[in-house]
Amino acid sequence: MRSVTYRDGIAILQLIVFPFILVAALFIWKRTGWRVGSKIWRYGVTLSLIRIAGSISSLLSISNKSEQIVVAVAVCELIGLAPLLLTYVGVLRQM
Repeated sequence: MRSVTYRDGIAILQLIVFPFILVAALFIWKRTGWRVGSKIWRYGVTLSLIRIAGSISSLLSISNKSEQIVVAVAVCELIGLAPLLLTYVGVLRQM
């Protein structure tokens, strides 16, 4: 078992922040309409879910250093960039 590092602290912060973003994105998506808002807000929901899964995987890697968990952390970090960029583009397009 290793100690908590800066990267693990970021995972803890993501685990605190992204559930709120998930709830907010779902709320806004519902308010704008599921079909109309689906073009933009589904990326926010996807980003939140991927970031939550990645932070849970990162925290699991503290006590268990298996190859599958390391791969899960890497995949969630890399996949999480696309929905983030698409969400920013969608929000900027609405302005």
